[in-house]
Amino acid sequence: RGLSGHPSDSTTTALEANGTRLLSPTDDETVCTLNVAGWSQDASSVQPLEKLVLKHPNTFWSLDVSRDGQTALTSCQDGGMRLWDLKTSTVIREITFDVGGINFARLAPGGGTAISVHPVARTVRQWDLRDGREILSPASDGTVGPLLDLKIEGGLVWTADYTPDGNAVLTVGGNEARIWSLGTEENKKRERMSFSPNGAVAAASFSPDGLRVVTASWDMTARIWDAKTTKDLLKLSGHTGFVNSAVFSPDGTKVLTASDDMTAIVWDAQTGEVQFTLSDHGDRVRHAAFSADGTLIVTACDDRIARIWNAQNGERLKELQPAHEYGVASAAFSHDKKYVITGSDDKTARIWELETGEFRTLSSHTAAVTSVAFSPDGSRVLTASEDFTAKLWDTATGREILNLKGHTQEVTSVSFSENGRYALTSSRDGTAIMWLTVEWKEALQDE
Repeated sequence: RGLSGHPSDSTTTALEANGTRLLSPTDDETVCTLNVAGWSQDASSVQPLEKLVLKHPNTFWSLDVSRDGQTALTSCQDGGMRLWDLKTSTVIREITFDVGGINFARLAPGGGTAISVHPVARTVRQWDLRDGREILSPASDGTVGPLLDLKIEGGLVWTADYTPDGNAVLTVGGNEARIWSLGTEENKKRERMSFSPNGAVAAASFSPDGLRVVTASWDMTARIWDAKTTKDLLKLSGHTGFVNSAVFSPDGTKVLTASDDMTAIVWDAQTGEVQFTLSDHGDRVRHAAFSADGTLIVTACDDRIARIWNAQNGERLKELQPAHEYGVASAAFSHDKKYVITGSDDKTARIWELETGEFRTLSSHTAAVTSVAFSPDGSRVLTASEDFTAKLWDTATGREILNLKGHTQEVTSVSFSENGRYALTSSRDGTAIMWLTVEWKEALQDE
C-alpha cells in the first residue's frame, strides 16, 4: 500500500515500537515522521507530522533506532552523526567528521555508546553519546586511537556492528569476518576471532549457545571455531566444490553445508564426521536450512527445485513442484513447519503449504530474489533482491505490505530477531540495516 506525503523519494524506513509513527528518510535530506496510526483503515490518512522531521544538510546515509524506540542515530554525507530524540525530533548530540568521512553508524544494544564506520580510513570509532567524547583504545602497536584501526591491525572494514550482548564488535571486510572484544583484563581490546579460510568466506553463523561459529568457504571446506578462544576446532572437508552455506542444527549437534558439487552434507558438530550426504540434486546447491525443531531440511538448488529431507536419516521426502523458471537461491521453513518459502532467480518467491504442495507467488521484485525469511510467528515473510530492495509480505494472502529501500547494491540477506521486533538486511554495498518493526498483524487486523 502506498503512503503519500513525501516531497521527495524515500530510501529507507523504520517503525517505532508502538507502531504509530514511521521514520522515513528521503532524497530531500530529511527523515520524515509519518503518522500511521490509522493506515490499516485508510491509507489516505497517513500524513507527515510537520514538527517531527529529522532535517539533514546533505544526503542521508544510515538510520538506527534504539531498542526502546526513544532515540535514533543517523549519519549523513556532510560528515555528521546525529542522535535524535524521537519524541521531539530534536538533536541530542551531534558529532562531525570530514565530508564523506563516515559510512554508517550503529547504536550499542544497551544505549549510551555508538560506533561509526569509516571504510576509506579503515577505522571503526566508538563514542560516548552522553558527552560526544570518543572512547579511545590501545592498538596492537601500543598507540592509542580509534576503537579499531585496520591500517595497524591489518585488513579492510566495510561494515561493523555490535554483538547482541554489546561486549564485542563484528567487522566484515575483504575475505574476513572478525570479532573484537571491547575490554580485556588490561582494558585492552583484542581480536577474539578471525574467520579467514584460504578462500572467500561465503557465510558465517553462530551455534545456538553462541560458543561456536561455523564458516562456509570457497576453498571447498567449512570450519568450526571456538568463539572464546579463537581456536579453529574442526575443518569439515569432503565437498568438491565451493561451500555456499553452513549452519548449525537448532540443538547444536549437527552442521549442514550446501555446495556447488550438487550436494548438501550433514556433519557431526563435535567430531566433524559426515553423518549423511543429500545428493539427489541436478545442479549446485546454493542454500540449505533446518526446520526450527531440527527434524527437516530444505535445500535450494540451481536445478529450479527445492527439496525437503528427513534430518535424521537423509531420506528425501518431497520436491516442491512445479519448479521455478530459474534456479532457487534461498529457502526457509516457518517455525511451525506449515510453510516453506523459496526465493528464485526468476524474480519471484513462493510460499508453499508443506502438506498440500499448494503455493502463492510473490512477484513484485524486478530482479532475482536472493534471500527469504519468516517472522517468528509465521505471519509475515521478508524477501531480499538484486533490485536493491527488501519486501515484507503477508503469509496468508501473499500481499505485499512494505517495500524497504535503503541499500545501493544487491540485498543479499534478510532475517528477523527472535522476538520479531527487528529485521536485518545486508547488502553488497557493504552495509547492514537494522529495521525496527511493529506488530503488523495488530496494525492490519481490521483490514
